[in-house]
Amino acid sequence: MSKTNYYHNLRELNASAGNRRGSVPVNSPRKLIVASFLLITLLPVASLCLQPVQADPVSELSVQVTANVLRAGSNNTITMRVTGIGKLLANLDVSLTLPSPLVLFGDNHWRRSSFGPGETIDATLMIFAPASAAGNSYQATVNGLYKEAGETTYSQESHTVGLLVRGWTDLVIYDLLVTPSPAGPGLSVEISGSLLNRGITSAMFTNLTIKPQPPLIVSSQSVSYMGQVDANAPAPFSLTADIEPGTADGRYAVTLVVYYQDDLHMNQQVETSFFIDVSHAATQTQTTTRATGVVSSVLEYAQYLILLVIVVVVVLLVRRFRKRSSKNALQTRRTSMPPT
Repeated sequence: MSKTNYYHNLRELNASAGNRRGSVPVNSPRKLIVASFLLITLLPVASLCLQPVQADPVSELSVQVTANVLRAGSNNTITMRVTGIGKLLANLDVSLTLPSPLVLFGDNHWRRSSFGPGETIDATLMIFAPASAAGNSYQATVNGLYKEAGETTYSQESHTVGLLVRGWTDLVIYDLLVTPSPAGPGLSVEISGSLLNRGITSAMFTNLTIKPQPPLIVSSQSVSYMGQVDANAPAPFSLTADIEPGTADGRYAVTLVVYYQDDLHMNQQVETSFFIDVSHAATQTQTTTRATGVVSSVLEYAQYLILLVIVVVVVLLVRRFRKRSSKNALQTRRTSMPPT
């Protein structure tokens, strides 16, 4: 066999073997489609795998407070607890910073030479929130500066504590007056007084009502809508209810209820209780008084009527006298004239 025929047969043998293994020519459209599909499918996975992993910083301290709501215009006492939750720490310095206008009374630094997991620092804080801060929220900052055991450099971490300053209302009823007292069964009783807001924020949508309870019969006149009740601005009111007929003589409890919304639009209510006296003698007295009043009114109107009649008679007499005088004067003038 010649050398040329040898290489020719070898190339044919390799080609046939490759076809038997399922090989695809390089320029095959099928191979291009499969390669493109694999590239599109694996590209997002490869991109995700190549991104660096960023671990969250590990806190060594935990900060908690017993209350997050401060009362405006007052000193507020709350407790802050700092707890070790990580490694053993050295030269720990915890500090608290309050934003203006909040004011902290006392120390704002707490130090420990050694502070391990599970150990705590309990700090009693007295914070003053002015009345102007009502309705606002603030962020206090707690910083921890320390060395980890065996380290020579300091590390620092910060925690934020949210604080809400709330206004407050204190509604009280004073100068209560019950008319009449004692009241009679089957008759009406009037309850009047003043509503005062001793707080620093207004009470909204205020409604005052007599609580339905024996022996009172309430009606639409037993409710008074007072709207907005501002601080330090007394609001007078007057309510009316009927006493059930047949109520026995005695002293009965009556409750006034004030409904309103606070600065967070939450429904609130305040109740004030007092006593009214009921007596049948008062019914008789009021009935007699009413009858006497009717008679007095009739007599008073009769006096006015009589006076009016007298005035009318006098006017008529005067007009008649003037008319007669005019007639006599005319006759006299005619008599005195000479005949023509």
